Amino acid sequence: MGRMPIAAYLWPGLPMILATGSWWGLAWAVGFAIFVYLLLFAILWWPELLSYHTRNGIGLAALVFWSGSAVVSARALRQRVVADGAAGEATFADATIHYLRGEWFEAECILVELLRRNHRDVDAGLMLATLWRHTGHFFEAESQLKRLQLFDESRKWAMEIYQEKRRLDLAKANTKNEPVGAAEAA
Repeated sequence: MGRMPIAAYLWPGLPMILATGSWWGLAWAVGFAIFVYLLLFAILWWPELLSYHTRNGIGLAALVFWSGSAVVSARALRQRVVADGAAGEATFADATIHYLRGEWFEAECILVELLRRNHRDVDAGLMLATLWRHTGHFFEAESQLKRLQLFDESRKWAMEIYQEKRRLDLAKANTKNEPVGAAEAA
């Protein structure tokens, strides 16, 4: 995860949406937008709706809420970075080591755990799809590759995802062309 732009902290919930695609962040941002628009409507369009002191009080509450949510978002993202930092990298490195050794089960367990923690982890998802292709789980590999293509983060891996799809199609075609007894003889 790269650095979050400072401008992202200017709207409550936006940092969580950008960092994790959080539904909670989306609800927070939409709720704050509705609140601000209603406040602007009451101040600019229909000033008789609320008394002068009530408008000022609500405006001050909005300002406190706005600044407080920026602090809360910054702390939440900082804690997430610390939690996903060195431990997450070591776990992916462990999965890579197990994968290269041909220890499919161990690698799969680690990769599934990584995806459970962060479902948008394209690196772990692509390695899991490759692992499933190697182990003959073609349907799971294909659905994983389709899922990965939905994420913006997968743009940097677009060529590898395309090549993995080609390898998967080739592996499926080779499995269909094998004689029935050939798999048992090998």
